[in-house]
Amino acid sequence: MKCDRCYYENPDDETYCINCGKKLPEKTKPTVITVITIPSKNKEKKENDYYSIEYKGPEITTQKQNNTNNDEDIENNDLIAIFLSFLFPGFGHLYIKQNIKGIIYLFIAIILRYISTIKQEVIYVLVVVYLIQVMDVIICCRRKK
Repeated sequence: MKCDRCYYENPDDETYCINCGKKLPEKTKPTVITVITIPSKNKEKKENDYYSIEYKGPEITTQKQNNTNNDEDIENNDLIAIFLSFLFPGFGHLYIKQNIKGIIYLFIAIILRYISTIKQEVIYVLVVVYLIQVMDVIICCRRKK
């Protein structure tokens, strides 16, 4: 039996703690409660008579689910992609999830802008690449439809 004060483990037959001398709590005999269940005569006894669980599964709806990709939404997404392409080359491609093209156009634009500070004639090449990538975004958006 364990002492409440010093937590020393005493033999079960001791009434006082060997370590600190405090009186140990008296042992109480456990109370045994027996529960007898009598099944009713009207019901047949099943395997799980105590409880029952019924699995219904996922609900299946007969109505058509609303399609969120309406024509207006697609057109709005295309306009956003074109607007992003006008803002900065490559962003429109990144928006329509053509990441490789978007990154390539982005790096080309950055490199050409840097070179155009050194040599002014390169700005014309930058404008051509800019227009090509905007046209490419428009073509890619139309292919999706």
